[in-house]
Amino acid sequence: MLYLKEANMEDMEKEYECIADIPENENGFTNPNVGCSREEFENKILPGYINAAQGIELPQGWVPETELFLWNHNEIVGLFRIRHYLTEELANGAGHILRNKFP
Repeated sequence: MLYLKEANMEDMEKEYECIADIPENENGFTNPNVGCSREEFENKILPGYINAAQGIELPQGWVPETELFLWNHNEIVGLFRIRHYLTEELANGAGHILRNKFP
């Protein structure tokens, strides 16, 4: 059974394995954390994912985004990154979903 699950501390081990293994740039999907250490993932990267989904401690000009892991039973098989809304700059130059209106 396939299902999506937000990045979370309870699934950290499997999330780490996924992130450490996804290529840096695969078909336009970027992963700046490829090859990270487990310690770095636990203490910096994963808390950053969780905070970003809540709009906490975002760099200037960034929008909230949620990292969603695609699970097949007990195994992660994919990753989605969903921005909560688009700025004009994002709507005109980044991402893989097109839309013609933005807030």
